[in-house]
Amino acid sequence: MADKYSDCYFCGGEVIEERVPREIRWQGKLFLIENVPVGVCQQCGEKVVLPVTARAIDQMLSGETSPDGFVQVPTFRFRETERVA
Repeated sequence: MADKYSDCYFCGGEVIEERVPREIRWQGKLFLIENVPVGVCQQCGEKVVLPVTARAIDQMLSGETSPDGFVQVPTFRFRETERVA
């Protein structure tokens, strides 16, 4: 069931709920949370997370929920010598 969102704070556009993945850095670690309900402005693209959703994410990250899985992520370090003019 989709939540009701008020119009966009920035542009006044209509905000509709979508399910999106969110990457969150918490306590020095990177977490991926999939299927997060987020309000997305149809005019400017601004995203809104409701307080109830933010609290649920906080509970997940505090260890109250076990992860559903793990992913490996390729990592790169940017080096100034690799910059192309």
